[in-house]
Amino acid sequence: MPVLELSWAMLMFCLFAAWIAALVLVVADVVVNKEVGGVAKALWILFVIGVPWVGLVVYLIVHGHGINERSHSRVFARHPR
Repeated sequence: MPVLELSWAMLMFCLFAAWIAALVLVVADVVVNKEVGGVAKALWILFVIGVPWVGLVVYLIVHGHGINERSHSRVFARHPR
């Protein structure tokens, strides 16, 4: 039985770490997104934190197409070739 409990604890820790990583990515994208106003940014952050997995999935569905472009524009703005 302790092996099952340990496995469950490790799974929960990994899911929590994945949520934290995705949360950092989404909050950073919300902050730099120029298409969204200030109140909408605050509501997105509250939604992502308040309803953890559903908020992340909804944000990625709604704004997922622009995450890659904003990320590339930030990287290439700092390091032009």
